[in-house]
Order: sequence, then C-alpha cells, then structure tokens
Amino acid sequence: MWDVLRNSCARSYVVESYVPKVLDGSYDPSFTLALATKDMRLISELGEHLTVPLALGDRVFDSYRNALTQYGDMAPHLSIVRLIEEQTGQLLRSSEQQGT
Repeated sequence: MWDVLRNSCARSYVVESYVPKVLDGSYDPSFTLALATKDMRLISELGEHLTVPLALGDRVFDSYRNALTQYGDMAPHLSIVRLIEEQTGQLLRSSEQQGT
C-alpha cells in the first residue's frame, strides 16, 4: 500500500514522513499525543461553532481521546496506530517488524 501511495497523487509529506515510522513501529516521538488531540479538539469545536457537522472529524477526535487515555500525554502522536492495532488485533507495521 505504501508503494501505491508513494507513486500516486497521494504522495505527500505525511506519506513520505509518517508511513515509514508506522511501518517500522517507531511512531515518531517528535509530536505528542496530547498536542495531536488538542488539534483534533480544535477542529471539532470549529465545526460546532460553525454548525457544520464533522462526523469523521469527531470520530477521529474520539479515537485520539481514547489513545490519550490509554498511553498518556507524552506518547508519540502516531500512537493512534497502536490503538488501532490493539483494537483490531492486526499489526499495521511491515512484516519484518511484526516480531518487535
């Protein structure tokens, strides 16, 4: 999937920078889960203020709040991937990293 994203119109900073960190299990500690959750809260509050339903944004915000409860403020923001892995029982990192 990463190869498809890298070689298509989805190519972006996020794809180039974060997908490798998800695949190798490092989750990039440079930005905290608390800050990412705050950003998601601001998006949700803006939607409420403008009376614009942001169902997907609100759902993402809920996931970040759950991750924050599970892993704490200082966990890397990509810990959201860890939450998805634990909820689904499916590791999202590359097959070489699934033993770690």
